[in-house]
Amino acid sequence: MRWREMSLRCQLFNGLLNKEFLGSNFTIWKEWKPSKDYPIYYLNNRKLDREEYYKIDQFLQLIKFRYIPNRVLPIDLIKNEHRELRDVLIDRISKRAKEDQEAFQAIQDVSLQIISELSQRFKNACPGVGSIRLATPLSWRDMAFAFGYRISSGNVEIEDIYQGSGIQSLLMLETLLLIDQHPRFKRFGWRQATIWAIEEPESSLHSSLEAYVAQYLSTISSHDGNRLQVIATTHSDLMVQYSDDLIVSEISNGQSSFKKVDDKKQGLDILSKAGISRWVHPILHFPLDPLILVDGKYDQAFWEEAFRFIKPKKEVRVTYLEEISSPDRTGGSDLLNYIKENVQVIKSRRSDAPVILVLDWDASNKKTEIERRFSAGDPFKVLLTSA
Repeated sequence: MRWREMSLRCQLFNGLLNKEFLGSNFTIWKEWKPSKDYPIYYLNNRKLDREEYYKIDQFLQLIKFRYIPNRVLPIDLIKNEHRELRDVLIDRISKRAKEDQEAFQAIQDVSLQIISELSQRFKNACPGVGSIRLATPLSWRDMAFAFGYRISSGNVEIEDIYQGSGIQSLLMLETLLLIDQHPRFKRFGWRQATIWAIEEPESSLHSSLEAYVAQYLSTISSHDGNRLQVIATTHSDLMVQYSDDLIVSEISNGQSSFKKVDDKKQGLDILSKAGISRWVHPILHFPLDPLILVDGKYDQAFWEEAFRFIKPKKEVRVTYLEEISSPDRTGGSDLLNYIKENVQVIKSRRSDAPVILVLDWDASNKKTEIERRFSAGDPFKVLLTSA
């Protein structure tokens, strides 16, 4: 998930904004005081005159801000957005529906197209649940339909309201992304970016779905075409692992403080010691991604550069012993001993996210020694390389 500083870079369209006034790299904030019934605007540490406020408001209108509180009922939020999807469906079939039967079949066909990506990701995240479709009208009498989903299991379709809160939360995020980012929703006009502020997105999610949602938020916010920023409060180590930036909040003597932590491992240690999140073995970090364990930081740089060229479909993490253990443990025999000490931990990783140990080509005897500690179905592989 993307936490960028509130210094926003933007492309200025059709003279809509005064580039001389804002510049290309700028900071905006508002300040509220009990004595004033309107906020005070600042631009690059300069307090603005009231006459300049409209220029800032003009820029802020380009950004959609969506706040998702922790206690919201996902299905209620989805249903509040149903008019957006209904309007798109009706608009797209109005010219092609000649008869009633054709019209409602067209609605169903269009709805399948609109949520095709949502449906595929939902199937990947919840493989045991079944397929999903929009609950569209079957007759003109149903045109004032209440938007919802139908989730199938065998020959039975179940309304979304009867699903667990975890599945409802995933559907909520998918639906909001569809409405905020999908090109078919033209009504947002010149809006250029979207910000989601989410309270504890891990709420009500089981461990696997929590990992998926953490990865999902990271993926959608890092996609260049989405222009989406996600800011989340969390107690989840998984959300922290998949985030781009970590801000730790503390309260001391009644005062709140915020500290940016650049080292993700250090941040996880701080949070676990404070009792905010659980401690997780470094081998189990990024549970959805294959983990390549190399000899040192130079090997890590080589492999990461190679993956930038290869561009694998799935994210691959590359690390080395000093990064996941302690600075006094390096490669070679220390690395092999680390594997031996953590056999059971490695075995607990997902089968589609194995640990891959990279050794030099002349270490075939060590390869055999390590591999005999694992069975064929374990999420562990040894790769010999001459690189």
